[in-house]
Amino acid sequence: MRKVTVMKRYLKYIMLLGVCIFALAGCAKKADAQPESTEIVTAEVEVKSGTTINDGVLLVGISSSPYIAEDENGKVEGFEIDLANAIGELTLLDVKFVKMKYSGIYAELDTSAFDCVISGVAISDNVDNVYDFSVPYYTDDNGNNLGAVVKSGNNKLLNVLNKSIAVLKNNGKMDELSEKWFPVEETSSEE
Repeated sequence: MRKVTVMKRYLKYIMLLGVCIFALAGCAKKADAQPESTEIVTAEVEVKSGTTINDGVLLVGISSSPYIAEDENGKVEGFEIDLANAIGELTLLDVKFVKMKYSGIYAELDTSAFDCVISGVAISDNVDNVYDFSVPYYTDDNGNNLGAVVKSGNNKLLNVLNKSIAVLKNNGKMDELSEKWFPVEETSSEE
């Protein structure tokens, strides 16, 4: 009987030690983490099989958009580029961009040339039967809600995008991106 009691006590200590190690591991900083003042809060979003994502890469279709700029060397930057990269950080996916003319972006999405479109597309009922939109990630000056686009029926990828956008809104990253790319001009009031 005493042997069972001792074993239970050791089991409790081992379990307590495991919980402590788990908690401490969650508090540890990664060696390559950014400085605390600019540290990005992340949450892992599970990508399940059945999406068009292959080999840990999220292919994002982009076209000309007021939220994407391209320099003379062909490097793209902008709000939607940073948004896609933030989604990649959350989902632990490498993000690669596929540049397209806007007129062909839906046809290329149909052929699975890329997984989704994040490129200034307003959420619309006109294409709802063929494509699905994520939750809005931005509302433009005309009141249009912009969302990522996936082929209709790709619910797993759509869920990943929706969860990622929700996390980015909740952890303040979306506000950070908006402030970076859409700075509010301060106006002074003269009395």
